[in-house]
Amino acid sequence: MTASSLDLSSRRELGLLADLVTAIRRAKPDARFLLVGAMARDLLLSFAHGIESRRATEDLDFAFAVDDWRAFAELRAALLGGGFTEVAAVLHRLNYNGYRVDLIPFGGVERVDGTIDWPPPHDTRMVVLGFREAMAAAVAVKLPGEMEVAVASLPALALLKLFAWADRRYTQPGKDAGDLWLLLCNYLDAGSRERLYDEARHLLEAADYDDDLAGAWLLGSDARKLLAPRHGAPSAALVRASALLAGNGPEGPVQLAADMDTLDLQHAVDMLGAFRAGLDGAQGAAGS
Repeated sequence: MTASSLDLSSRRELGLLADLVTAIRRAKPDARFLLVGAMARDLLLSFAHGIESRRATEDLDFAFAVDDWRAFAELRAALLGGGFTEVAAVLHRLNYNGYRVDLIPFGGVERVDGTIDWPPPHDTRMVVLGFREAMAAAVAVKLPGEMEVAVASLPALALLKLFAWADRRYTQPGKDAGDLWLLLCNYLDAGSRERLYDEARHLLEAADYDDDLAGAWLLGSDARKLLAPRHGAPSAALVRASALLAGNGPEGPVQLAADMDTLDLQHAVDMLGAFRAGLDGAQGAAGS
């Protein structure tokens, strides 16, 4: 697994993010939240390891564990009283000092299938599958000013991107697929390369060893640890992730690879096959 803590307190360019986290804590001290999305990706790849992303950070996404919709309404009201401002007609989006901040509730507001319907007029459905597991295995990132924020780990981000792609690939083609591709291609260089010798020696010793596929397999294997079966039954998130990577339809790996916008479609399909092998607990990293 990736590191459980990261010290970025010397990075002055993260001062505004630290201010925003401080504002959330002041407005709602008991809030349980997690940084996800593009900024989480950039903290764990760009800031921590110098791995640049292809897509600029457009906004900030925070996932909040809430008991019910009343608790979410109270959270939103507290933020509006603590320096955040509304965005017209968008219940889950606020502004803070030029940042666009999206609030993603999960927990007590979820259906069994991991979806939520926003309050009336109930015209927006969102998939929040995997957020519980992401919160449980978050990376504690130290920001300037002695502020700390929980950040979704790289394996958790990979899962969240997979689910988000399936949920909105017709409205935002390539966005989530591109982020997943970035994670697949760079996981070894984001602090996991040396782990191959201890945790995946079988890959190194394989006759058809491939560095890229090994990284994708390890990412899948780490994602599986987040979604480990409980009480003998696999989690809904694990079942959904495996199904997406095994299908042949419009939500299958070939279409996902095509949406990644890479020149080598077969290589992308193979990388997804290796990711799925790790996720399913298979020893080999061969592509599909």
